[in-house]
Amino acid sequence: MKKILLILLMVMMSVSRLIASDPGSTGANFLKTNLAPREMAMGSVGIGLADGPGALFTNPAGISGIGHHNLSFFYNLWVEGMSAQYFSYILPTGIGNFGANANYFSYGKIPGYDASGTGTSNVDAYDLCFALAYGRDIPSLKMKGYELLKGLSGGLNFKVIQGKLEKETATAFGVDLGIKLDLGKSYDALRGISAGFSVKNIGSGLEFDKEKAPLPVSYGVGVGIKRELLGEELNLGVDMNMPNDNDMYVGTGIEYWIKDIIAVRAGYNSKKDISNGLSLGIGIKADIFSLNYAFVSYGDLGYTHRMGMDIRLGSHIKEVLVKKAIKRGVAYMREGKYPEAILEFNKALQYDSTNVEALELIREANEKLSW
Repeated sequence: MKKILLILLMVMMSVSRLIASDPGSTGANFLKTNLAPREMAMGSVGIGLADGPGALFTNPAGISGIGHHNLSFFYNLWVEGMSAQYFSYILPTGIGNFGANANYFSYGKIPGYDASGTGTSNVDAYDLCFALAYGRDIPSLKMKGYELLKGLSGGLNFKVIQGKLEKETATAFGVDLGIKLDLGKSYDALRGISAGFSVKNIGSGLEFDKEKAPLPVSYGVGVGIKRELLGEELNLGVDMNMPNDNDMYVGTGIEYWIKDIIAVRAGYNSKKDISNGLSLGIGIKADIFSLNYAFVSYGDLGYTHRMGMDIRLGSHIKEVLVKKAIKRGVAYMREGKYPEAILEFNKALQYDSTNVEALELIREANEKLSW
């Protein structure tokens, strides 16, 4: 297994050197911006950790593990009047998960000037990207009674990109590819650890006025770790990115859930830009809704704010919520917190009033309270 992972890493690094471009020479640079507030608050990680709708930015293989319909809205308040809006929908099916998203990046009001330097009306400029995504679990390889690469999933995004500057427009096409490997499905000692590989924005370049700029291709590897700390969920991520127009950089992030309701996040990204690399954020869960916020300082230019909302949909979402409530209640019972456990089991009954498991656990918790 280690040999396979090493070979994949070496291939990616070799290819990235072959297609490298000079710094600042790429077009459609808005594609470099991660709009997902959860991942951005964690240092823009998510290649190995990919486990939610933000995987459409970091590693499309991650959408294969989403077991419900998911609707997402992200808003990015950038510096100097720039902003971005993002919409996505993920649809799970029996043959894998499909997704669609749209990303609109506005450059705000840009002053225009004529040939003599006299001010004119403002210039209209924006970038737009539509994408279709697909992710699914990949069956393991069986060889001489052994199963190889258990827990492997793959995914891709197909993008249509458009840029506009005043009256000039340009169109390009791009593809993202990703794989994710849940190492715990092969080795119990590695339970909760996953590794991922991705390549983003392979495709044609944008051409304005006969000048063509390649897309900002980026190769990345990452590791995600899921653990339990003090009875609560802890997530860690480390990514290494190799863009074709700049130096390699590393992102690290941490996320800690409190009562599975509030998440506290922090991260650091070594990418060489005007940011100091630090990021912070929070998340809040409320039944089928999740709200996320990320904050990043850009020095003298000010602060950027990323906000997002995820909505879980589908007829089976109640089943998902019931299982989560029961899981939290059982965790409380193990700690001897029986009143808190009963509250969680009652939440499960709010979604499914006839759930036998929740009713039995309430009876058991009440009995232990009376001892």
